[in-house]
Amino acid sequence: TFATAPMWVVKTRMQTELAMGKERQYPTLVVGLRRILQNEGAFALYRGIFPSLFGLVHVAIQFPIYEELKTRFERHETTPATVRVMLASSISKVAASICAYPHEVLRSRLQATSSPVTGAFSDFARMCIVCKEIYHSTGLPGFYSGMTANLLRTVPSTMMTFVTYELTKEHLLPYIVGNNDADQK
Repeated sequence: TFATAPMWVVKTRMQTELAMGKERQYPTLVVGLRRILQNEGAFALYRGIFPSLFGLVHVAIQFPIYEELKTRFERHETTPATVRVMLASSISKVAASICAYPHEVLRSRLQATSSPVTGAFSDFARMCIVCKEIYHSTGLPGFYSGMTANLLRTVPSTMMTFVTYELTKEHLLPYIVGNNDADQK
């Protein structure tokens, strides 16, 4: 998160300036990094870091739900293992996204704009202000703006990742751990 945060800030600004029809200030990553450093200071490269840290909650929610669902679905032996993994991974992804998606909206809003306020805690103060702005203008649904599009992109990817992981683990584990029957003979 800390190593990649500056790249995310520049990427977000590159995307938003194109979407808003603005003159290109960030044509490349290097130019963007240099421009932000010169005009706004080093702290600006870490805009959105607080909400990004909240994003770790997503993993803390998704993996336990996935493991629990996978265990419960294993009881249904008539359903192919791949289908069980796809179901468990997609449900866990949606559940985690519902809980953690607001951090994505906050992070994007913080990274997309520059601010004259700098310092270690300016990001946290701006995050509180942006939260109030979102809530007052669009209510709770504003924190989930774009989530449907995000899920349409990430759920299939998550399913493929988990299926690949489980199949790889199933096929490689015997070679890594060794065959206990062969050891006993």
